[in-house]
Amino acid sequence: MMNVWKKTISVITVCLMVFSSTALLSTAAMAEENAPSEVAINYQTLWELGFVDSEVPSYDDVISRARLAEIAVRLAGTETASGESVGFRDVTAAVPEANSINLAAQMGLMSGYTDGTFRPNEAVTYPQAIKVMLMVLGYHVYAYQRGGYPNGFLSTASGLGLLTGLDMVEPLTWDTFAELLVDVINTPVLK
Repeated sequence: MMNVWKKTISVITVCLMVFSSTALLSTAAMAEENAPSEVAINYQTLWELGFVDSEVPSYDDVISRARLAEIAVRLAGTETASGESVGFRDVTAAVPEANSINLAAQMGLMSGYTDGTFRPNEAVTYPQAIKVMLMVLGYHVYAYQRGGYPNGFLSTASGLGLLTGLDMVEPLTWDTFAELLVDVINTPVLK
């Protein structure tokens, strides 16, 4: 009788151990699943700093040249300045980001195309975004010494650690840009 009793207790103990470890594993998996993603954390940081507003774009949305101009002048601390028109044929007062586009062009952060357009709604390429961010940070001199656009800028960005872990997809989407922008914000500015 004693052996049966010991076996029963052993079986019950083993079952309890199996069930409790399964519950712990599923709780840990649920906690990990519900944890905010790195992209969500980057968005939160950018929202707190005023780089994205309450209408947060979808992670898969591409960055337009107009939006990049807006962010560049904000990073440079000149978003409240008034940018005089530089004469882009497709940047009229009807373009909401016209002031930022003109400021970015006047500051040398961005330029238009040889046909006299800026193409504000065109998607930004990865090398274009890198170039603008390095211009804002003041590292463009090093980038030009390393060969200019695009390879010199990509090489300089890599040396600063700005390309680590980024998915260099074309066109540039918000999820990748958010990570890049957080890294840029944490990079020392050259004077």
